[in-house]
Amino acid sequence: MHEKFCNKEEVQDRYSRLREVIQRSGLIKHQERIGKEEEVIVEGPSKKNNKLTTGRTRQNKVVHFPAMDLPVGTIAITRVEEATPNYLLGSLLEIVEKPRTKTRIPVVSG
Repeated sequence: MHEKFCNKEEVQDRYSRLREVIQRSGLIKHQERIGKEEEVIVEGPSKKNNKLTTGRTRQNKVVHFPAMDLPVGTIAITRVEEATPNYLLGSLLEIVEKPRTKTRIPVVSG
């Protein structure tokens, strides 16, 4: 059974070539979004840069943009300014809707 598998070097070569194709394709698709306005839902602060906020578009694309203290679940409009293979960079244009959260009313038993 083991002889049916590719050797390790061939697997690594195929993986690196596949990764290059995927990265190139992702960058091309993301560059098409530069200049467009995207509606995002805020996920919270960026994991790698605390000066940026992370959101996702309706197409599930990650957008990082500078905006401080936006609550998770906020819906906002951003303009895409830069593209990378894995995410988009943009700027906040407007806040469309604050998150809807339920307010608990404390009940005191008597």
